[in-house]
Amino acid sequence: MTAERKADGPVRRNRPGDHKNNVSDQGDDMGQQGSATGKAATTRMNANRRLDPARRDALATLAHFYLRHHRLDKAVTLLTAMHKLDPSDAQTTLSLAWAWLQRGNAEIALRLSATALGRDDRLGRAARLLQARALTRLGRHDEARRLLHSQRAADSAEVA
Repeated sequence: MTAERKADGPVRRNRPGDHKNNVSDQGDDMGQQGSATGKAATTRMNANRRLDPARRDALATLAHFYLRHHRLDKAVTLLTAMHKLDPSDAQTTLSLAWAWLQRGNAEIALRLSATALGRDDRLGRAARLLQARALTRLGRHDEARRLLHSQRAADSAEVA
């Protein structure tokens, strides 16, 4: 129970079911308004927290240092935080996919690399090679082979 003193009156004890005056219960009312409102607020909040390019580059360098030195948990944690701040950044998404692949989760790596490729087609070769590695680790060798052959054909077309 919480206590509240009105300006002219005695102390009033609030009971947990008293929604008019119990601040902790007001949070429950807010949660019942619907997840769409919460998602919109989260989207606005994330838009305000985007990384500036200099910080993004510094954090990406640190993440790649962690990857090179087999500190995979730290790399995944850092890249996940960067991805949450700016989910539209395809390069961070692809780096996160690589970190998950190195950590042994090919399913997540495959999904993230497809997402990165969908956001920025300039990452095509790197994303497809990562996808082929993930498919191979998953035992889907025929799919990996087809993906590599299609990438090879695309590379040949660029040269010609």
